[in-house]
Amino acid sequence: MFNLVDRYISKAFLTNFVAGLVVFLTLFFVIDFMTQITRFDVSLGTLGRYYGAYCFEIIYQFIPVAAMVGVIFTLSSLNKSRELTALFSLGMSLTRVLMPIFFWISLLVGLSFYIGDQVVPVTKKKKDYIYYVEMKKQPGLYSTVKTNKIWYRSDNIIFNIKLLDPDKRKAYGVTFYYFSPDWKLQQVISSGEATIGDNGWDLDKGTITLFVQDFNTPLVKNFDSKTIAMTEELADIQTTSSASDFLSFRQLGRYISKNKEAGLNMTAFEVDYHNKLSFPFTIFVMALIGVPFVITHQRSGGMAKNVGLILLMTFSFWVMHSSMMSLGRHGQLPPILATWGPNLVMMLATFLSFRWSKT
Repeated sequence: MFNLVDRYISKAFLTNFVAGLVVFLTLFFVIDFMTQITRFDVSLGTLGRYYGAYCFEIIYQFIPVAAMVGVIFTLSSLNKSRELTALFSLGMSLTRVLMPIFFWISLLVGLSFYIGDQVVPVTKKKKDYIYYVEMKKQPGLYSTVKTNKIWYRSDNIIFNIKLLDPDKRKAYGVTFYYFSPDWKLQQVISSGEATIGDNGWDLDKGTITLFVQDFNTPLVKNFDSKTIAMTEELADIQTTSSASDFLSFRQLGRYISKNKEAGLNMTAFEVDYHNKLSFPFTIFVMALIGVPFVITHQRSGGMAKNVGLILLMTFSFWVMHSSMMSLGRHGQLPPILATWGPNLVMMLATFLSFRWSKT
């Protein structure tokens, strides 16, 4: 049960956390809004629905930094007013002082996992639909993920892909469904592998199935290679979202297992899979890492020092996180190390900072 001191510290932390989150969200959306409104001729209502869906994804990304803001400003305030010294004189250890803060941090870790696992995949689908269909006017680039496949549509063609490798410009497990103007299935083209060109796709070893009205059974023909002309907008299909963005943790695990059984390289997706677990834990790491710097510089500096400290730590973490994630997706680091490595390095830095502060 929280006592009076715990409630006082909790209120200070939650106030600073919410204030930090609001500031970050406001800055991001103002800058992004100015960019989007100059690029696309769309109504404010469309942009409102776009950002309404987009906000959950951005909140998910900013929670770790906002948690660090909450911890640093709360402890700095306690330091500056000598309240922290008074608490220590009453026999409260630093661990006991931090207990109410990290109670809320634990709840934020669970909330972050829920948002990333259940909310973001749904809202990202809605955001992408508004962006590609209503804003960019290129509905062929809007993809959905159903039955462990990525689905696209271009005019009277619907096709799905089991796995898309943007770096190699390759698509694996491709099936094209061609329909007549009155939406009757005319032919199906399947291929195990396709190379994505600027104006067409080169298919390797596949089958063509024709549905002819005068025949009761479809006509099937095999081919060694075939080139399919695609619309200009689908030449940039590799820039669209990955399947892992639309799947929950369990769904992504099943997606990886099925495609690995089919012999496909799922390294990049395994990195995303482990990141769904490791990223929420970043909240705890980012909150903890600011503690030794604030405690060992009591009453020194002020707002400018705190802001500088936050920017430095955030920049350092994200550079390391992005670099290791990229190395993991390219197979140069194991997926677990690529996703958990930044957290472990920051935890080690925090531990060493506490040790140095005591010497």
